[in-house]
Amino acid sequence: MDDELVAYVERRLGPCTTTRVSGLPERNIIRISDARGQAWFAKQVPSDDEWWAEATAYREWVPAFQDQAPRLCAADRDLRAILISAVPGRIRAGWGASLQHDAGSLLRRVHESRPSRPDPEPIGEVMVQRFKKRQPHLKRMFSRRELSLALGQVRALRELPTQQLVPCHCDYQPGNWIVDEDAVVRVIDFTTAEWHAPAFDMTAIALIRWWGRPDLREAFCEGYGRELDQTEIELLRRCSLIRSMAMVRRGRLHAQPGLEARGRERVADLLSGGHQFAATFSQT
Repeated sequence: MDDELVAYVERRLGPCTTTRVSGLPERNIIRISDARGQAWFAKQVPSDDEWWAEATAYREWVPAFQDQAPRLCAADRDLRAILISAVPGRIRAGWGASLQHDAGSLLRRVHESRPSRPDPEPIGEVMVQRFKKRQPHLKRMFSRRELSLALGQVRALRELPTQQLVPCHCDYQPGNWIVDEDAVVRVIDFTTAEWHAPAFDMTAIALIRWWGRPDLREAFCEGYGRELDQTEIELLRRCSLIRSMAMVRRGRLHAQPGLEARGRERVADLLSGGHQFAATFSQT
């Protein structure tokens, strides 16, 4: 456990008990119980960008979740540390229509926590540059032909109409949803939060839970308050390709063959016409 992070927590909360939380090796996360028995979490992130994203989200957007997200206690830029309250519940493996509905309703709250604003730089261009930056890391996992086809699909984002941007979680999926005994959904982990198109915020959940399950997508969108339009579905499809390739890389790096296999299945479909993806958006 990082003594520096523990010392920071004790300066903020006083004497407390700390426990290392297992997770990604590049993150230092500890669970804390203060003298009153109240639970907290503290973590250090590896980059200034992640710290800034999370600190900004907790200060400006997360209050829109009210009690359905942790609250910020403190943030230290030099340590790249965040201290937040714990929320009740646990991550659940099964996600039926009812919880999908509630997760959709919760996402709308953060999307509406600030007025939407025009895109200062076309999303298509931003996503092309992000994909090009990742290409060197993907060469060992995909053929030259696959990477060429993928780049062509990402470049097609440039042809989509300009999108209004909203505050986005950008990793909104079951791994970041906590559910308590009363089935109340809460959301955690804002290290990737940024202004983006609303549909982009559904990329992870589309790949992880909606794939081949239009009933779950319908339940989520009912909670969200509307269905996606055709432009948004097209944006989601092409951004899903980028995310699927990242799933493959993540699975390889962290020795998670199931994740890698799932990512490859999604990539194969999206590169060959997206028939399974399209089925997700069919009406049940």
